Amino acid sequence: MKLKIALCAFLLLLLSLGFSIMLTTASMEKVYTEAIISEYRVVALDLQRGLDRALKFGKRLDKFTGIERVLDDTRAQIFKNVVLRHTPAGYQRKMLREDDIVISIVLPDGRILHSTNRDLGGETLPTDLRALLAPLGGDKGAPPSFVKHLGQFSIALPITDAKGVAAHTVISFGDDQVERLLAPFFDHNLKVFAGVMVCGMALLILALNLVTHAAPLTSGLPGRRISVLLFLVVGSAQIVFAGMNLRAFRDEFLAINQTKAETLMALLKEDVEFFFAKGLRLETLSGLDQLLGDIIAASPELRDIAVYDAQGRPAFVASHQGAFDYRTGAAPGPGLDPGPLEGRHDPRYRARVPLMREGEPHATLVANVSRQTMLRKLTEIFKDSATVLVISILFFVEMLILANLFIKDQYARTNGTGGAGGPPAGQTPGPACPVPGAEVPFGAIRPAAFLFLLGIDMCISFLPLYMKTLPIPELGLSHEMVLGLPISVEMLFVGVALLATGPWIDRRGWHEPFWLGLGAALGGTVWSALAPDALHFIASRGLVGLGYGAFIMAAQGFIVRQTDRGSKAQGMAQLWAGVFAGSICGGAAGAMMAERVGFRPVLLAGTVILVCAGAYALTFLRRTMARPTFCALTSGGPAKGHLTPARALRFLTNRDVFGLVALSSIPASLAFVGFMYYFSPIYLADLGQSQSDIGRVYMLYGVCLIYVAPYLAKFLDRAGNQKFLIFLSGATGCLGFTTYYFFGGLEATALTALLLGVSGSLDASRAFVLKLRASHELGEGTAMSLFNSVGRTGQIVGPMLFGWLLLTFGMPDAVTYFGMGYLAITVLFTLCTRSETTLAAKGLLHTGK
Repeated sequence: MKLKIALCAFLLLLLSLGFSIMLTTASMEKVYTEAIISEYRVVALDLQRGLDRALKFGKRLDKFTGIERVLDDTRAQIFKNVVLRHTPAGYQRKMLREDDIVISIVLPDGRILHSTNRDLGGETLPTDLRALLAPLGGDKGAPPSFVKHLGQFSIALPITDAKGVAAHTVISFGDDQVERLLAPFFDHNLKVFAGVMVCGMALLILALNLVTHAAPLTSGLPGRRISVLLFLVVGSAQIVFAGMNLRAFRDEFLAINQTKAETLMALLKEDVEFFFAKGLRLETLSGLDQLLGDIIAASPELRDIAVYDAQGRPAFVASHQGAFDYRTGAAPGPGLDPGPLEGRHDPRYRARVPLMREGEPHATLVANVSRQTMLRKLTEIFKDSATVLVISILFFVEMLILANLFIKDQYARTNGTGGAGGPPAGQTPGPACPVPGAEVPFGAIRPAAFLFLLGIDMCISFLPLYMKTLPIPELGLSHEMVLGLPISVEMLFVGVALLATGPWIDRRGWHEPFWLGLGAALGGTVWSALAPDALHFIASRGLVGLGYGAFIMAAQGFIVRQTDRGSKAQGMAQLWAGVFAGSICGGAAGAMMAERVGFRPVLLAGTVILVCAGAYALTFLRRTMARPTFCALTSGGPAKGHLTPARALRFLTNRDVFGLVALSSIPASLAFVGFMYYFSPIYLADLGQSQSDIGRVYMLYGVCLIYVAPYLAKFLDRAGNQKFLIFLSGATGCLGFTTYYFFGGLEATALTALLLGVSGSLDASRAFVLKLRASHELGEGTAMSLFNSVGRTGQIVGPMLFGWLLLTFGMPDAVTYFGMGYLAITVLFTLCTRSETTLAAKGLLHTGK
């Protein structure tokens, strides 16, 4: 048994750190890519300035004598100042070739006029690269800073003449250069990984021996102690791993920016020394301050650039506040004093090179990296690292729950007690209607939900992008609408499955819809990966939606079956915690994998995880997979589980059910979807917030549902007045929206998301509706099916309502007015629905399990 526990601990540590490495590598690769592309842009700017000057003097691009030589020289500069600088020691330099870099002059219509690859002359730029040529003020926004196409990165800079943009300089290079830049980071990761693994396992073995020595396994399994121990050791290992990586990356990032400053200085040195070679002296140069100003305008990471004379006095200086020529004798403006040449300067933030004239130092060129800009960038990197750490811990906690179930199951088998864990607190199935598998805790569904969502949501971040890669037939719809069809069809079939599965669960049990949902999702995901065109892909997502809806309803059926009246809220909270954890981890892991291996392999990886979800269910949930007993079917009447329009209408028009649906469930889903999926992305994007910050706001909501909701659910089940808790849930959500009356921005959005998460954690509407006698008479599965399906109308109306509010009142007043309306509806809910005391007095509550 000790060996099995140690093996579980080792696998937990391995999986958790492996997941951290995957996410960390993806995050760092993005930053490294931006860094190397920024260096290419520095050299491209030098070419752009030269071509702009030539066009202003009357030269024509189609008759530009010597343009090929200019492009070849620029390519040589890139190879020397960028590629070779970033080639790690020991790399086979003979494998590096200038021909891997392609520089082209492209007309606005996409036709290639000149190129270092002579075969491309007269060809047309690929469609995927045309976005680089978009005008800055176009309808579709600013063009992307780079585009990745067929294993190559491409950037573009406009070439202007008196009439405007005459052409673009397009530079393309292979993604292997980013991989070479990442090589030292990979080596560091592996060394840290090995060190943390060894130390972590040594600590785990020592701590496990201490725990089992203090409480021998023969006297009972100390499950709580082992879980706390695993969490502390493995969680600490993840924190140490993330901290060491962040520190190493900080140093590397500063070195990259210093290298970029040195590259810029090397190019400037060539330009200035060219004038010195013509016989000019620093005192006779003019316009150098403007040249420095043009350069620094395109280099936000630099604080200033200055040229000092032989005596160490400033001659020219440029910063983001302007440019100044000290020879004029006038006082420089604010922020333009570069300070003395000599002094105590941090070498990580300063680059300096001598300017030579006739073999002697004649001046000094100095560039200072902006500490403020670096701090801002490092803060973003820290937030990304913290986000990766949170996602990694989410993944680890779910794996810990799974490992805990396995350890308890193995202990029970070893000691002959035969069960996976034992019954949850308060679960006492009645003797008249025995429940098969009653010893299986309701929390056992959480790992299944986590694995299921982890598998199907790995593709959530790139569905429209994958759709673009497939042949799209003529459907009579706009391109944007066609790209959205897979998601729309998937959501449609989710609703169909939610509505159809409830009666099935009441009549035949939860397990059949469970396997149907798992099989449909598995088949749909495989179909998505192998889809030959867009129509097949759209149909496959419909099958995935059908599987998702059936699985979610079956999982709720499991909760209903395995809980009593005092634990239903806890069961639902555990289920949705697994759902949100799987969705967050799946989306993050899928986005990372898609960047490296493509879309289809990610979809196929999702199918493997879905198979693991099925294997888990066979191992831990099989004992509960049985059809309802005769007494369970007949306890609510002979028609239990048989849904007709009349019965559905009678259920939905019940005073208390109607109040729960119309005045609680629909407004809550409307608030969540309208705010989280519609308002906050648009609002934060307009404020200039990054996509990462928008994603972190959504994570705040998810983390509440994962960790706060299961904790609060214990109190929800014990509460004697769940109607008040539902009111409190709505009021908390209203409070979030009213924060916009006092302040706005990212802070208000994050606070609102957090309060919506707390609101969702306090929501006891599902547990309350299952207490009603009307739900029991209709069938609890059928009641939940109708409740969920009708409640989803809020998700449909939410974006449209928020859109109308924004159009009518503008941002952020629209959110404040919505909060006031939400509060009014919440108060109306308390007036229209009856308390549990009143319902019990009238015999309208179901008093059994």
